[in-house]
Amino acid sequence: MIWGLTLEPGKNYTRIMGDEIQLSMASLETRDEFGSDPHPNYTQVILTTKRSEYLLCTLAHGTAFQQNLDLRLRPSETVTFSVQGKSE
Repeated sequence: MIWGLTLEPGKNYTRIMGDEIQLSMASLETRDEFGSDPHPNYTQVILTTKRSEYLLCTLAHGTAFQQNLDLRLRPSETVTFSVQGKSE
């Protein structure tokens, strides 16, 4: 199963996992038709659970467009994804 999510600055996405999900990649959108900003900005991808907040990675236009992840989310776990920074 392929599962994806586009995060936007200032918005949270909360989900109760139905199945176990493995997160394997975080990446910046760089295509002009999606309104990406090509200026060098840092974007931090954050995962929040009932227990804590975790910084998954920091991405930057021009230097770090993608980051490999190896994280499994358990069924019935409530998680919130968010980004801090200007890029999505």
